[in-house]
Amino acid sequence: KDLPKTESALDVKQVYADNCAMCHESGVAPAAGDKDGWSAIVAKGMDKVYANGINGTDSGMPPKGGSSISDADFKLVVDYVVNGK
Repeated sequence: KDLPKTESALDVKQVYADNCAMCHESGVAPAAGDKDGWSAIVAKGMDKVYANGINGTDSGMPPKGGSSISDADFKLVVDYVVNGK
């Protein structure tokens, strides 16, 4: 028998609100969907953006924004933050 297909129950907007918005909406880091704010960061490549988010940065980004979600789910949140959708 084939198992039913499942979809991720991850609510990226909620994860963003709970773990990311405090910095990304206060001007500390580019806000969700801020194309100008993200352009220089994204220019380094999305692999670098994902790695910085997952591992954290010396400039204050905590690993995975302080969340405990999987790396794959965190990448979905990063996509939301960068693209605003």
